[in-house]
Amino acid sequence: MNALRMIFSLGLLAVFSSEGVSQSPELPISAGLVVHIGSSDGAWECAWAKSGTVLVHGLTLDAESLARSRSAIQKQGLYGLASVEEVTTFKKLPYAGRLVHVVVADLDALGDQGPALAEIRRVLTPNGIALLKQKGVWQRHVEPMPGGMDEWNHWDRAADGNSLSRDAFIKPATGIRWFTSPSRAEPGNFAGMLSNEGRIYYHAKNPGREETDSDEYAPKGTGNFFSRDAYNGLLLWKNPLERDPRRHAMAAIGGKIYFAHPETGKLAVLDGKTGKRLHDLSDAMPIATLLPKSFLKQNQDDRTLIRVEGGTLFQAYKKELRALTLDQQGKLLWKFDGAKGLVRWFVVAEGKVFVLVAQKEASLRGEPYCHVVDAIVALNSKTGRKLWSNGDYAGLGLIRMIYDDHGVVLPLIPDLENLNAGKYSQEYRVVRLDAATGKPTWDTAKNSPEAAKNPLKASGHNQVPIAAHGNIYIGNQTGFALDAKTGELTKKFN
Repeated sequence: MNALRMIFSLGLLAVFSSEGVSQSPELPISAGLVVHIGSSDGAWECAWAKSGTVLVHGLTLDAESLARSRSAIQKQGLYGLASVEEVTTFKKLPYAGRLVHVVVADLDALGDQGPALAEIRRVLTPNGIALLKQKGVWQRHVEPMPGGMDEWNHWDRAADGNSLSRDAFIKPATGIRWFTSPSRAEPGNFAGMLSNEGRIYYHAKNPGREETDSDEYAPKGTGNFFSRDAYNGLLLWKNPLERDPRRHAMAAIGGKIYFAHPETGKLAVLDGKTGKRLHDLSDAMPIATLLPKSFLKQNQDDRTLIRVEGGTLFQAYKKELRALTLDQQGKLLWKFDGAKGLVRWFVVAEGKVFVLVAQKEASLRGEPYCHVVDAIVALNSKTGRKLWSNGDYAGLGLIRMIYDDHGVVLPLIPDLENLNAGKYSQEYRVVRLDAATGKPTWDTAKNSPEAAKNPLKASGHNQVPIAAHGNIYIGNQTGFALDAKTGELTKKFN
């Protein structure tokens, strides 16, 4: 019988016949957590778990069904991938909210003992699916993605460089939702952490991995590129990856992962669902394949940064910035040459690319840490045409800049000698440039004389600028906040 489709007020339902069908319903996923409400003999649990990529949890109300189901699972050697638990009621399911990918329930057979649809929806992840048999037919309900749920697509969240989540569901943590190893007890364990379409991606060293005395990492097979479900932590796939990918050169958007492959030197594209390598962006700049022991100890010419925005991938490497198509060809749209300067940082917003062209790097305890400004340049993101250039802050230090509300915020470090002396505490001069003209809308060096008596200081490794709630926050262990419209000091924090 052909599948019938209809739109239901709670989501999309696919309705199909179950007449004469005794086998388990076909799962709509290839990996994830499946819950079967009303287990009787373990047959469905075994059928689903045989793939080796699905974790199945069955629920039953009686001891006899529990014994039959567990016996079947044990006989087929599937315990671990499949399990069944006896509960006292189906009215309240024993799961945290938004945890389960697929719920399967024969509501006709369960009768009054079955859970309400609202309870089933509570435990489904966004885009999770409920396969429910009602009045002789199986119906498929797809739980919609709630509005206000954010993603983390770049190293610093998005192409604007502002590391502030817009997620409306964030609340104070009251417990651990899920946990996986390896932990970050080992320094430098993780490289990058991205989220997209309900999945998280990261690179991690295997436990106990040590770095050698040379400039290369330990032998092959010492790390993996992982994908896990963001809601329950289940492993979806992993790819062996000898060297750590550059954390600034990773982005996950539209179900794909774009990253500078540390072993081939090419910009690679992976399928987010499977981890399969789809293709390389042919016109991207190849990068050095040798990654030194610490990310911050890379040579000045070996840093690369990528951002994806508006259907275009932007790559900065050495003295050049390129814009590439996202299709399989990865064709060059335009390129910007920093001439004698290094293209070290850029952000993308409102159809423009704001580029930091640097004279050189300033170091902190021998590590490249801060860029010495040559100029800030704005380019048209579609054509690469130069819109404006501002060289008024040449010679000052800049770790990174962000875009906020039609402006570009520059947390400048005037005293590079203090930085080069290895001091983590810095005094700042903060400037906001108008995104349309490149002219300053405010400059803390030109604030009131009273403000000059209260220097802006921040301390801690890699002090971060964040725009939030009408303020510009700068700091790490200690720092300060400025009014985003005027640049006046609003608070200091420790």
